[in-house]
Amino acid sequence: MIPNLTYEKILSELKRQNFVEVPFPILKEELNKAAGSFLKFLTLPQNLKGIFTVMVDTSDRGSDAGYVCRKKEEGYDHKEFFNYRKITEKLLERQIAENSENPKVKNFLNSARKAYAEATTALEQIIKVIDARHPGIYNKIFLQNPERMLCLRFVKYDPAGRGEFLAKAHYDSGSCTLAIAESAPGLRVGKSPEMLKKAVRRGNTAFFFPSYTFSTDTNSSEFTPGWHDVIQKGDVRLNKDVARWAIVFFANTQPTSDVPYIDTHTPKVY
Repeated sequence: MIPNLTYEKILSELKRQNFVEVPFPILKEELNKAAGSFLKFLTLPQNLKGIFTVMVDTSDRGSDAGYVCRKKEEGYDHKEFFNYRKITEKLLERQIAENSENPKVKNFLNSARKAYAEATTALEQIIKVIDARHPGIYNKIFLQNPERMLCLRFVKYDPAGRGEFLAKAHYDSGSCTLAIAESAPGLRVGKSPEMLKKAVRRGNTAFFFPSYTFSTDTNSSEFTPGWHDVIQKGDVRLNKDVARWAIVFFANTQPTSDVPYIDTHTPKVY
């Protein structure tokens, strides 16, 4: 169990800064290595990366279970990411088999598989504490459909100008989020745009915060979703092609993502 993690501490930290910093079992050095394997995967030719694009449900735009490229001209933050779900390797069985000797594919999937398992365990410990006060939230996330409810995302942000936003402010559309690692500071979380605070790590830790549906999922107004963004800090970037990478774990309680975009990108008054 996460030492000294109580329901009272979770509420206190959420009230103070809208996120809770908790220990994470994978060392920062190993997470850096996992991110490095992801960035090497992204150096594959676009047509090869494209075969790893798959969805759990083609009718649900939020069910990506593989490689995704989002472009600014299409209205998104410009980034590439890979959603690793429990079912991802099964859905990509043929593609993985055809590239079984490609180290960029094999090394990345090995890293993603381990990080997914550890992230699941870490989030389980947090949710069990909350479930003791709000029974049912654990089952909704971890038992009813984990292949769909849990998603580990590796994301690469393209460079932006100094002070520009790499990710526009928003609420995550699911139930809760565990921000696991990143290459540089930039994440800000708060209850509102005026209350955004830098999330700065103190060792091998992750940041837990409620997402859009968490208060409904727990039937408790004590939880407010984490309004957050990512900004480019000065000229800090990984290299000329990569502004920043991040590893984030998302949990949901609904099999489909039916929250309108406007709702997750408009701050609410709490």
